[in-house]
Amino acid sequence: MAVRPTAGLLRGGTAGVNPAHLADAEDLIRRGRRRRWRKGGVLCSQEESSQWIAVLLSGVVKASVYTEDGGEVLLSLHGPGALVGELEALDGKPRPATLTALEPVEAAVISHPEFMMV
Repeated sequence: MAVRPTAGLLRGGTAGVNPAHLADAEDLIRRGRRRRWRKGGVLCSQEESSQWIAVLLSGVVKASVYTEDGGEVLLSLHGPGALVGELEALDGKPRPATLTALEPVEAAVISHPEFMMV
């Protein structure tokens, strides 16, 4: 069974998508600072304090959690257009999962305070 990255805010068509959401995503990208990760790079780690959100511009990341015995549980895959870290910005809780680049990734990164102003 093939696993596909989630459809992002800006890709996969706009049927059923509120145009205001697309405008918000484009605004986040304009405000964001470009950042790149190599294949295998960790964007953020499970349980760390969250300081930023990101809109993925290219590449694919996996979201996973690690069990007490060292096993890894794959939660999801995210591709271009996906917004990551927004829940932590809203609830202030630590990151629930580790995000790892499965290929080179570029993202627009926005601080929590700036995200809250959008």
